[in-house]
Amino acid sequence: MKKILTSLAIVLAVAITLCVGVFASACNNSSTATELTVTVVYPDGKAVDGTKDGNGDYNGNAIKVQFCDADNGENCYQLLNLGADGKITQSISQLQEALEGVENFSLHILGLPDGYSYDENIVLSAKNASVTIQLVKA
Repeated sequence: MKKILTSLAIVLAVAITLCVGVFASACNNSSTATELTVTVVYPDGKAVDGTKDGNGDYNGNAIKVQFCDADNGENCYQLLNLGADGKITQSISQLQEALEGVENFSLHILGLPDGYSYDENIVLSAKNASVTIQLVKA
């Protein structure tokens, strides 16, 4: 009987340790991303084609995205092309190097299709690295 209780205690201790470890790792979601990802969609959810849906201000009908220091909107990275799938992905370390260690990024979307706007108060960071921006009819 003593052997059974000892074995049961060991199994129970291992199970509790595993459960605590699993819950602790699930609750400790402090991972940080290495890239920022922005997706731009129309009000109906269809992806904006960054290569041809623009208003003509940039290289034909291209749409440009620019990441900036969220605390100083004049400190910005180069203009980047929004993809045909409505997405752009940019290395955080490359942005931080160019913008002198900035942690929080705002963004500008230039050359949007005529009659559309977006929420310009979006802030991205390594902890909040992905956003889908739904355009609104202006």
